[in-house]
Amino acid sequence: MPAPLASIPRRRLKPGRAPPLLRIVSRVVRRQKPGAGSDAGGLIRRRVTLPLRLGVAVSAVPGVELAYPVQANGVFAVLPPAVTQALQSEYPFYLWDEATGVVRWMASFDTTEADVDGFAARLAELMDQLD
Repeated sequence: MPAPLASIPRRRLKPGRAPPLLRIVSRVVRRQKPGAGSDAGGLIRRRVTLPLRLGVAVSAVPGVELAYPVQANGVFAVLPPAVTQALQSEYPFYLWDEATGVVRWMASFDTTEADVDGFAARLAELMDQLD
């Protein structure tokens, strides 16, 4: 039987220290030289900002509500079944919970602002067609 979580020793960070993953990301971004051809900082910024952009854009569409707050690269929203089917024929995404109509949209490293804006515009068109 696994040990209870309370019995597992926790490693404490020293004051002023970032968690290990953030330190690695920070090192990668700091090592970038202007014009070096690598855009690690841009990739990280897009990874953080694009899901937020998607969440704001789709929550502004009448009839669409976010199922959960946007906290990572996934956006969960509630859609009518007809809109889900029509949108899935154009964009690949998962139906997260069929009973409630919750869908999951993911932003990846190669998602662009144009992708997000186009998706949100198409969603708005499909929602308008329901009326």
